[in-house]
Formats: sequence, C-alpha cells, structure tokens
Amino acid sequence: MKRIFIVGGGSSLTGFRFDKLNNVDCITINRSLFDVPSPKYFITIDHSFLFKIKNKNERKIFNRTKATKFFAANFGSGQLQYRDGAVFCTKTKKKYDLSAFDIVIKSMEVGGLGFDWKDFKTGNCSGFCAMQLAVLLGYRKICLLGIDLVASEAGAVHYHNAPGYNPAKTLRALDEYFNYFAAGIKVANKRGVDVISCSGISRLNQIIPYEKPSNLI
Repeated sequence: MKRIFIVGGGSSLTGFRFDKLNNVDCITINRSLFDVPSPKYFITIDHSFLFKIKNKNERKIFNRTKATKFFAANFGSGQLQYRDGAVFCTKTKKKYDLSAFDIVIKSMEVGGLGFDWKDFKTGNCSGFCAMQLAVLLGYRKICLLGIDLVASEAGAVHYHNAPGYNPAKTLRALDEYFNYFAAGIKVANKRGVDVISCSGISRLNQIIPYEKPSNLI
C-alpha cells in the first residue's frame, strides 16, 4: 500500500527524532520543513509564511529544498483575490508573491474531500491541505504526525516557539479544524484511503486508529 507521513507542527513532536523520517515519503507543513531531513513535498495555506521566515538558514533551506512546494490558495475563505498576478488578502490589505512555490492550487471550497485537482478542499488549515494533497497524489495510507488538534498539558499547541505564530488564535480554531478533518476522513475511508494518527495526544484518536511512530518508521 502506497504510504506517506504528514508532518505537522503539534506539540506531540517535541523532542521527536525527525531524522527517522529520512527514507520515507513525507509531506511537511509550514515549519516542519526545516526539521524533516529530505521531505518529498511541502504545503502551506498560509500566504504570510515566507514573511515569517526570519532565520537566514531557514530561508536557505526553503530555497534549496528538493521538496515540491505547494501553496493552497484558499479562495473559499472569501479573503483572497488575484490582483496583477499576485494574491491579495482583503483582511491584511497586502499582496503576496507566490513565485517561490512550484505549484499554486486554487481552491474554492473548504469542507469535504476532493478526488480531482479542480476539487481541492482546504479545511481552512495547512494540515488538512496536506491530507487532501496526499489523496490526490494517490497515497492509500496516510499517517498523521503532529496533527494534534489539541493543546498539550502544558498548554502548547506547537513543538516550536517560532515568531509569527499566535497560539491563542490556533486554540480558537481547533474545533473547526477537527470538524473538517472528521468529515474529510470519513469520505477518505469510503474511498479506500486509510488515515491513522501517530500522535498520542491527538483529538483525532477518538475517530481513527492510533499507532506509535516507532511501529511504522
């Protein structure tokens, strides 16, 4: 069965040995790109992601990575428009140059799960975009690493403390993200795609199987 790991940013990855992912197919999300040794893919829904990369070494990694870099343009949110070849956000009133990405996916819908590139769903978060991407790339077993959708006992929502991320904002959105994942996974299962959790604290463990990463890598 064609298998891939999706590597998120949840606090369950604190202290994780990312080098164990060196020889497996991975989709990295946002900052996990800087920790996974040789990811096959990268995806983000965050049009401000490049503005958040302040570290010169991280910018070098982004520019030099061999991972195919996808940007999911979330037009279904109602906040994005195309203006003069760039994406314009009506909320921030800024234009974003996406030329650093290999592939820009224009998505018009948020909920559900698509099985055609023209029917790409975002779930309003990069983690869901990665699951949608994995399905479209033909993977039949999707392993979710660091997709927690819950805060740790210490109140952390990310394994990193990078600037530009707002934990309080993320916490407020977790219920929404969970609902989109639950609905999307249900559709995936009906189409013969297995989705499992590799996070011991993930809220998704209520609805999908959990396996320790050490059993799979």
